[in-house]
Amino acid sequence: MSIILQQQSEKITEKIPSLLLMANKVAAAILQGLHGKKRSGIGEAFWQFRQYQLGDSPRHIDWRKSAKTESLYIKEKEWSVTQTIWLWCDVSDSMNYHSLIKLPSKKERAQLILLALAILFARSGEKIALLGSSFKPNIGRYAVHNIAKELMNYKNNQLDLFSNLSKNSQVILIGDFLQDLNDLEKECQVLANKNIKVYLIQIIDPVEEELPFEGRIQFQDMEQDKKVMFERVQSIREQYQKKFYSHRAQIQQLAQKWGWDFLIHRTDHRPEMILLTLYQQFTDHYKI
Repeated sequence: MSIILQQQSEKITEKIPSLLLMANKVAAAILQGLHGKKRSGIGEAFWQFRQYQLGDSPRHIDWRKSAKTESLYIKEKEWSVTQTIWLWCDVSDSMNYHSLIKLPSKKERAQLILLALAILFARSGEKIALLGSSFKPNIGRYAVHNIAKELMNYKNNQLDLFSNLSKNSQVILIGDFLQDLNDLEKECQVLANKNIKVYLIQIIDPVEEELPFEGRIQFQDMEQDKKVMFERVQSIREQYQKKFYSHRAQIQQLAQKWGWDFLIHRTDHRPEMILLTLYQQFTDHYKI
């Protein structure tokens, strides 16, 4: 190994403990909020009764319990089916953007959320793995450490990695999703064809939503050597925001078409809320 490669490797490795520490703190906050709660799902052990709701399958009605009251009751069971959770985050150059020094880059926040999710799922007994990783899905701390290790030098930025996904697999994709929508649809169509549940998390810097600049501003494409100058950037703000939210709405439509979940996170917001929302949506997907 050359001296330059060794130095790069050491620099990357140094980041692992701090990222793991932050991810553990975030995951611990979520677990504290969920402490003492069980997850309902497809299992054998009885958890609780709850009232029948529109959309529940009649075959899950407990007729003995219902006969004692004037309401219909569902018999819920504890979660017991082990899932395989595949995680992916965008590491393209555009993800390195952050508008303020105090804010993390989109890439840094995506990595933090991904690793915190890995910790949460590992503690829940699920198998986890990084899409495109050389490590196979595994459980526990070993799997988390493998993901953290590969995440520091993650180069796989393509979504055509789904040939090995099996039944009971779930996929969580984290990125800004600001690429051409036709390209995004083509990349995700493979997953849609497999009928696999997918969660999209869009990571956005607040400036990308608001375009709060005034006056003469030059913008540079972080992935191509292109620059654009605006003399009065505020004059295009309304047009820009209209296009930005239209792009997001189209992603939402794609997700709805395939039965996927689409969540949004700004880097000026705390990561705990998006993690809690996603974790709850994940478990709710398996309620009987």
